Amino acid sequence: ADSTVTSDSLALVDFYYAMNGDFWYDNSNWLSGPVNTWVGVDWNSYEYEEVGDTSSTFKTVVYVTGLNLYDNNLSGILPTSIGDLDSLFYLSLGYNMITGDIPEEVGNLTRLDNLDLGGNLTDLGNISLWNRTYDDYGNFITDGITDLPASLWTLLNLYSLDLGGHQISALSGSVGNLTNLEYLYLWGNNLQSLPASVWNLSLLKILALGSNQITSIPTEIGNLSLLWELGLADNQLTDLPESIGNLDSLRYLYANDNQLTFIPSSIGNLTKLEHLGLG
Repeated sequence: ADSTVTSDSLALVDFYYAMNGDFWYDNSNWLSGPVNTWVGVDWNSYEYEEVGDTSSTFKTVVYVTGLNLYDNNLSGILPTSIGDLDSLFYLSLGYNMITGDIPEEVGNLTRLDNLDLGGNLTDLGNISLWNRTYDDYGNFITDGITDLPASLWTLLNLYSLDLGGHQISALSGSVGNLTNLEYLYLWGNNLQSLPASVWNLSLLKILALGSNQITSIPTEIGNLSLLWELGLADNQLTDLPESIGNLDSLRYLYANDNQLTFIPSSIGNLTKLEHLGLG
């Protein structure tokens, strides 16, 4: 007989109610069929032998390894029980209406390598959810998340972190602990600056900082030699550092809709550049 890890089952049921599951675009099989048939739930299993007095039985245990409910009309505050899904490798909840703060218990998800909470929608009350609010670049925006728990910076396996489209005004220097990060999306927040530790994340390939209030980019950006996309559009920048010319993997540079008065000549060194936005 099959069974599911009890803490996983309870956490998913809690998640369903906290995120108003009855109103999801697709909630197929949730709370009815076996957990491994619930839409958006990825799983794995293991077998063990239960030995009795006269016979033995092989049993299969299912545990949850991923949750993908991207753009599925979720709304509400993430429950603390999300931390009980401690076999998760990915949690993809972007383009929904997640509000409040990320619970500290997210730090229990030590296997997590992909966390997507970006691109949330504005809570429009009783207005039709089709009336989504966008920024100038077509990204969904929301009042969303304002504070990030310290435990987030202990998820050392993260290679992709999307926190775009919220109201985050400061980033902890502990983001530098996430040395495996390749994709960091922070667009559409209230950031005025970034901690110095960001420029030491040497594996970064995409750094999306558009639609914030950032006033300057330091010379240390030149450390990010693997970067192939840099989003700086719609900020408060007046110049770009010469060291940007060291980013010899860069293919896409978006720096339009700033107040640029100085363009470094070193941009001419970016021989792989396919798109340059400076307008």
